Amino acid sequence: MKERIYQMTVLRNLEDRSYVLKDALSHKYLRPVLQHWLSLFSSGHLPARQDMDPAQFAVSMPHISLFDWDESKGDFYCRLAGEDVSNSFIKRLKTHTLAELYDEQRASSIRRLWLHAVREKSILFVLSSFENSDSRLNGRRIILPLQDHKTGAVTIMSVSYYDYDAGYHYDKHLNATPDDYKYVFLNFDELTAQAAFD
Repeated sequence: MKERIYQMTVLRNLEDRSYVLKDALSHKYLRPVLQHWLSLFSSGHLPARQDMDPAQFAVSMPHISLFDWDESKGDFYCRLAGEDVSNSFIKRLKTHTLAELYDEQRASSIRRLWLHAVREKSILFVLSSFENSDSRLNGRRIILPLQDHKTGAVTIMSVSYYDYDAGYHYDKHLNATPDDYKYVFLNFDELTAQAAFD
């Protein structure tokens, strides 16, 4: 079953959801970050940004971007962008807000999805698939919500992996439609219940 939400497709089918987690764990850039995030999740509290130790997922760093929530602007702005992530955008990511990086509708959709992940203490899995002349271009992204226990400061850690040259095909991202993306939310209990983490 699929549910349309924020102009995007969120997968609810349990079989699809299980597949998405196993798929993410098969990628060397996604797995170490996922496992580190889970190791820090305790007593129902999200890990804080300062809790995340880059040494635990050094191989993933070029694929990571960090977005902090700015309450005064009501938007996320980019604090850090790894080389692979930066190469997939025309404009410089760092310091820019979602509203400055995307059109209004898409920025609003991403913002709502990220805030939902924070509220529900869930990881958001994003699957993209674009048509190309002789093949499909597939990408994977995991959105990890982070929150400081004392100040409430919110950060989104995004880890992206593409099976194509995202910089060369940047136009695919610019011209993407809602149907090019699928979304899956998995909470802590669902994640730890998977045998893959045993």
